[in-house]
Amino acid sequence: MKFSNRTLLTTLFILAAVMSPPSRAQTSAQKTAPPANAAIKSDAEKKNIQAYVNLLRENVRQDKAEIMGAVMALSAADAAKFWPIYSEYDAQLDEVERPKSRKYQAIRS
Repeated sequence: MKFSNRTLLTTLFILAAVMSPPSRAQTSAQKTAPPANAAIKSDAEKKNIQAYVNLLRENVRQDKAEIMGAVMALSAADAAKFWPIYSEYDAQLDEVERPKSRKYQAIRS
């Protein structure tokens, strides 16, 4: 008799736990409502990410120039002729690539 009472109580407890409505769960309104300062944070995050990307690009350009200088082993006279032309080429390439990067960012967001 004690065994059947325990089994019955355990079964009732499990059914009550499973069938009861979630009282502490978030409602759909709570899940979809963003915090009030979310827009401010997202703008600040976007600015920080953009600044970080710009720093990375600058570092890559510097590293690329150092590697090219080491591999090419130009004389001083040749370097004086080459680097201004290369800098102009790199600036023009950046102007071509920047719109592509903006399109990609627009697609991602």
